[in-house]
Amino acid sequence: MRGALAVSHALTAAREAEKLAQARAPGVAAAWVGGALGAALLESGEPKRAAETIVRSGGGDDLPLIPGGFRANLLEILTRAWLDCGRRAQARQTAEAAQRWARRFGLDLATAGAELAMAAVELGEGDPGSAAARALAASERAERAGATLVAARGRSLAGRASAAAGDAERAVTELERALETFVACGARRDVAAAERELRRLGRRVPSRARRSVAVGEGVRSPTERELEVARLVVGRRTNSEIAAELFLSIKTVEAHLRNIFAKLGASSRVEVARLVEREDATATGTRGRTIGG
Repeated sequence: MRGALAVSHALTAAREAEKLAQARAPGVAAAWVGGALGAALLESGEPKRAAETIVRSGGGDDLPLIPGGFRANLLEILTRAWLDCGRRAQARQTAEAAQRWARRFGLDLATAGAELAMAAVELGEGDPGSAAARALAASERAERAGATLVAARGRSLAGRASAAAGDAERAVTELERALETFVACGARRDVAAAERELRRLGRRVPSRARRSVAVGEGVRSPTERELEVARLVVGRRTNSEIAAELFLSIKTVEAHLRNIFAKLGASSRVEVARLVEREDATATGTRGRTIGG
């Protein structure tokens, strides 16, 4: 429900921005707005309208009005829209345009977007082995750029491609790693998709898209994994130590901590530890009073 609400809010905001942009001459601002609206339309299940909006606002199929390396990333979104419309030839042309543009800049994030676009095309064309390898390479580039969610989407794509190639073990490994990050980032649609893929592979997966645990008035519904991380923070563990103990990447631990800080309204690890200790003490006292009558 929250995921659907977030997409609805994104669509509303993008449409309002589009109205404002229409009052100005076509240019970079209007192109950015159209790209944002197109991305929201794709997330809401309208790939045809998404593609049309992105192309129209971007000035054409290669999105010439979008500047810098960001063009490659928007072309990746457009590639997915074409694939969802069943237009594979158009998708390949768009992915190739993304690769050409990314090569001009040599930036990790732009290259990761372009390679994810081509990996999705390869999977759609029936070449899962190449798609898996390309998606994993793109994920590593995104990690270097600090784009945790993009990296996780690369692993999720690699997982689906590995499954199509018959490598179920690799598929499960990549999907589970991606799922941890999706949960940490609150990416509910991605969580649901990864869970579906894991279930298709025979894994029993509790639905973490909806699961959360409230631990008191001061903590707004952290996930169970976030609570595990928070309690290790109480124990004065470093990010590396937390990652090792919970079998997570350091980037995933950092994403969990960002969510924890936001939910607790904390600005430091010391404050997180203090708030969690206070909540635990309150909960223990409550249980004691209940047991003691």
